[in-house]
Amino acid sequence: MSSKVIAERYARALMAAASDQSLVEAVADDLAALMQALAQSPEFEQLFFHQHLAPAKKQELLQSILAGLLQEQITRNFILLLWQKKRGSELPAIVASYQAALRQLRGELVAEVTTTRQLGESELRQLGEQIKTLTGCQAVELQTRIDKSILGGLILRIGDKVYDGSLARRLQQLRQKLLQAQVHQSGVSS
Repeated sequence: MSSKVIAERYARALMAAASDQSLVEAVADDLAALMQALAQSPEFEQLFFHQHLAPAKKQELLQSILAGLLQEQITRNFILLLWQKKRGSELPAIVASYQAALRQLRGELVAEVTTTRQLGESELRQLGEQIKTLTGCQAVELQTRIDKSILGGLILRIGDKVYDGSLARRLQQLRQKLLQAQVHQSGVSS
């Protein structure tokens, strides 16, 4: 089973349990706090992801840290479950899946736009409105990337879908059409 599938299953299970207790947002806050603490403390990160510590020993060492860091018991229990199942290394992917599910629950969408230059605020706002219309989402978060190799236009990635309106892609398509036309012409004359 792939890591992504595992992460999505754990995230869905956590979301369902949190939803049953009306703690979806609180768990999201806990997970964000945990990821921030891991990013800010290499020692904590090393201990948290240590592969050779028994889950019971890890629980003993980190119990007080987690109690001070995580507000909700459900989140602490979830982290303990990950350690018991030896799935602690899956935490970043699980958190990403949980956040994606929460955005979907809220009607929010994250889209990545790639252009050759930084877009202005009005262009980003207009693009966001077009994406809302296209997808029916209530809110859109745009993540921008600059890539000069696309030559012009833009590439929009929404989840697994990619809308490639780049000049590089159009030129590639034109080249393929020209090659096909050339093949058809040479085939007719022979």
